This record gives sequence, C-alpha cells and structure tokens, in this order.
Amino acid sequence: MKQFLLGLVFTSCVLTVFASDCFPGACEEGKTCCPTVFHGFYMCCPYEDAVCCLNQIHCCPKGFACGPEIRTCRPKIMDGEMEELNELERRQGLPAEERPFFQNRCDDASFCPYDSTCCLSPDGTYGCCPYMYATCCPDKEHCCPHNEKCDATSEYCIGVHTTFPSKAKEPTIAIDEESLI
Repeated sequence: MKQFLLGLVFTSCVLTVFASDCFPGACEEGKTCCPTVFHGFYMCCPYEDAVCCLNQIHCCPKGFACGPEIRTCRPKIMDGEMEELNELERRQGLPAEERPFFQNRCDDASFCPYDSTCCLSPDGTYGCCPYMYATCCPDKEHCCPHNEKCDATSEYCIGVHTTFPSKAKEPTIAIDEESLI
C-alpha cells in the first residue's frame, strides 16, 4: 500500500511539472489553464484557481476535488485530512490582450474565444458560453458544460452525480474585417 501511495505522489509530481507548460496568455484572466489528453494542448477551465483533473478532460472550481467519475466534482476534504492526490497544479491565465488570437466564429459579425461555445441570445445575437461544446440553456442567457443538462429554470446544470449553478454567457467579439486579411 505504501508503494502504491508513493507511486501516486510521484505521478502527481510529474504531472504537475507538465501542467506548468501552459504558454503565457493561453487563457483569459479569471480562467485556469489545464492540460488536455492531446499532448502539448491545453484547455481553459472557466473557473479561476480551478483544479485540473488527472483525466485531462474536465476541471473543478476552487474548493472542490475531482470525483472518481468523469465530470464530477465534490467538496474538498478540509481540517487537516488528506487532500486528493489526483489534482494537477494549475497556472492562471493572463489578460486577454496578451492572449494569442484564436477564434470560434458565430456568424459573419462575431466570434467567441476558441475555448468557448456560441449560444444564441434572446435578442437574436450570439453570446459566448465559457465552455467548449457547451449546452445552451432554453432561456438563451445561461449555459452548461458539454453533456450536462440545464434545469427547468436554466439556472443550474445537472450532471450525473452533481448539480451546480449554470454560467451566464459573455458578449461576443466583433469581427474586424481588416484583421482577417
């Protein structure tokens, strides 16, 4: 058992080193850069100071730990008890002005950052959901992560083992025709 725990700690340390390879400006301010299953690629977790999960598929908000099932988060164990060993060190994003230019085009007039999803707004324009491949909620103002469902009020996301508040969409970025040349 002791060798197993030492192996987990070693693996966690190795993954921590690789997790610090996010390039400066990879994510907007307020998001956390996490490694993905694709070597050398990173995702922007929509939470500040997030926990990057070992499966390199999802992340959890600060104060939560990655659950044993994919896309589950549970409150961290506090008061001196052993914290989860399956967490990766994270690196904060930098202000958007320093970020490389990647885009997810919504229509001819607007786009969202590459790590988000275009969702139709009540006024017929688009907003940016801060999740890749997101579920756009029926109220056209909120959204949930991929494979999560919006509740009847569109204010909560329902997962397999958890329910948490949905995210409000952010405004899109206007396309400057000169920057496309």
